[in-house]
Amino acid sequence: MHDVFLIAHRKWEEYDRTRPLTSWLFGITRMVVLNRRRMTRRHERKIRAILAPSVLDDLELRHDTRRRVELVRRFLASLPTIQRVPFELIDLEGMSAAEVAAAMEANVDTTYSRLRAARRKFQALITEVGDEYQ
Repeated sequence: MHDVFLIAHRKWEEYDRTRPLTSWLFGITRMVVLNRRRMTRRHERKIRAILAPSVLDDLELRHDTRRRVELVRRFLASLPTIQRVPFELIDLEGMSAAEVAAAMEANVDTTYSRLRAARRKFQALITEVGDEYQ
């Protein structure tokens, strides 16, 4: 809901006041929900691929992989949305910074800056956990 009203605020000048406000807000809500579902499906496909039984036959490897996946999940949950989205879409999903900037309605330089901040935090986490996860 927060995302819907942020987008509505940003696009307020584009709103055609001859049309119902509820329809305009519904359209924004629909796009936010569709984008969120698409991101969730991509994320779940990647997690399933990582945890595929054919790849993880060894129990120790399976346990180690689960720990690593959980570490990444906790890291992603700890990031602010403006850093998490570029990190997920660029580094995990393979989108370009220009695509992410357009989707987030942000400047490409700003998107790169947010991505760098997320990458620094991830590197700090990896350094902090050290040999425990390697």
